[in-house]
Amino acid sequence: MDFWIGDLVVLPSGRVGKYEGKNKDGKARVNVDGKIVVADHEKISTQDIEKQVSFDVDAFLNDLMDHESEVSKKSSYSRIKVNKYLIDLHIDKLNPSLKNDGTSKISDYQIKAFRDFIDEAYTNRRSPVTVVHGRGEGILRNEIHSILDHDHRVGIKKLINNGGATEVWLRFM
Repeated sequence: MDFWIGDLVVLPSGRVGKYEGKNKDGKARVNVDGKIVVADHEKISTQDIEKQVSFDVDAFLNDLMDHESEVSKKSSYSRIKVNKYLIDLHIDKLNPSLKNDGTSKISDYQIKAFRDFIDEAYTNRRSPVTVVHGRGEGILRNEIHSILDHDHRVGIKKLINNGGATEVWLRFM
């Protein structure tokens, strides 16, 4: 299949990116979130692209404007309390019994809880949602943002509460 530079394409992994032409080996170059991914032309497609990138933009923007007007009435400190649907990934809130376990086990537990939370929010059409990941060294925040960057259900994400939480707007199809 021939693609035009700038076409949205789906990689075998399911990620969506912009086609940027062929490399010297004849493989497709696809820009996904600012990074170039190389794949065989036969393995990329435009099939199902509509399902992955289309949603009701007007409804989404109206919801966003309504939420923003409500948030602007509150102080920046209380913004995190605006959302009724939130998860706090601090381990002492999430599962205090793991507090003294290794960082790897804690991190795995937090990521699983986060993924379950986003799946449940999407299933029950809850948006926006707030994910409290803390400020710390940013390891958990970076992992959360990486997951969100590759999830086609996420419309908008932004840091709030001085970077200690992320607000996520989900697209419902």
